[in-house]
Amino acid sequence: MRLVCSMIFAVLLCVSPVQAQGLLWKLPEDEKAWCRYEGTYKQTVRRPQSAEGDLTLEWVRQLTLKSLGREDAEYKGEVVPCRWIEIKQVTGHINEGVIDAGPGGHRIYKLLVPEKEIRGTLTEPLSDNREMFVSYIPIVKGFRKIGEEPAAAIEGPVFDLYPMVSYLRHFRKFESSGNEETIATPFKELSGQQYKGNLVSETPTLRTTTVAEMYRSDEAPFGVVKWTAKVNTETKQSTAPRTTFVAATEIVEDMSLSEVGSEAETELVTDGQQ
Repeated sequence: MRLVCSMIFAVLLCVSPVQAQGLLWKLPEDEKAWCRYEGTYKQTVRRPQSAEGDLTLEWVRQLTLKSLGREDAEYKGEVVPCRWIEIKQVTGHINEGVIDAGPGGHRIYKLLVPEKEIRGTLTEPLSDNREMFVSYIPIVKGFRKIGEEPAAAIEGPVFDLYPMVSYLRHFRKFESSGNEETIATPFKELSGQQYKGNLVSETPTLRTTTVAEMYRSDEAPFGVVKWTAKVNTETKQSTAPRTTFVAATEIVEDMSLSEVGSEAETELVTDGQQ
């Protein structure tokens, strides 16, 4: 119950006008490739008036990305190659060697994504040499399953991974170190680059600051090797000046590539779908 309440609390605090995906930088050549990331999810609630100090809760997190094969589908008025992508997130405490996720700590999303929309850039090219910031994953169709609930269709033509799947997001400015380096992971050492981004959003009562450090490599199936994302929230009264914002929560997600494989199989079976 504490995990469920904390995750709902985090989501309510972290909603902002710009939401984005930051995990799918490329699609693997192997149509049945998969990879798993493992790490921690930690939330700290600031309690300056409490004699016990801040409240910090920490869980183990596992995130699995799967490519489940191609399917041609209609997108923007034409039939194009698409890829089924499945994302499984498990968050909880270790119990007898496995993650005890509880009712709200187990999520699966299955998305049919136009392959041309996963291009490894922050922008989408438009006509007249213009570009548009990409802040979502375009989908043809999709499904989700939360805990023990039955699978349900995802409504709408887009899907946001932030913050329900991961706190790693797209940033309008995501600066690379420019240096190729060796990245150590539980899976193995990979060659890639470091990227850093930050984003601040503000309302009359809430200010949210997201900071992320990500390592990206072409050797990783979906491009991302590991990341640390921090989300800090501050609150104030709506009529109070901006100088009165006070720290409310900090969320830290720290993940690394732990396993890579092939012959991926779906864990979300729906009528008429693979």
